[in-house]
Amino acid sequence: MDYRDVLEEIELKGGVAVDPAVRFMIEACRKMSLSGQAQESLEVAARYMRSETSGDGLEAARVRCWQSIEGHDADLSDKRLATTRAVICTLYPRDRQDDLFETLDAFGEFALAAGVSSADLVEGLRRAFAV
Repeated sequence: MDYRDVLEEIELKGGVAVDPAVRFMIEACRKMSLSGQAQESLEVAARYMRSETSGDGLEAARVRCWQSIEGHDADLSDKRLATTRAVICTLYPRDRQDDLFETLDAFGEFALAAGVSSADLVEGLRRAFAV
């Protein structure tokens, strides 16, 4: 099974929950070689998960990441861009569940482009969602 297959399996078995999804994405991002801005923003996402920063802090980190790749946000052959896009996926508030499946789907694309192996992504998804 590949990443998308496992993601669809999770969706069919009851859906994708926010906290495990974000923990999975943060863990996967930690396997990437991140720029200073992306690393700082990932730490904001981790602090938000622990309720140690506000939604405003999360939004500010997200804005800084988008600004750091402005004008180059579609070229996933650029690993710096791919890693930054992956980190951006971790920087949305917990109450935003409406497009979580799509976020995880896009995250997989960014993570693969950033050099995370498909096997690592599948293992991380299975661990995060106990599948």
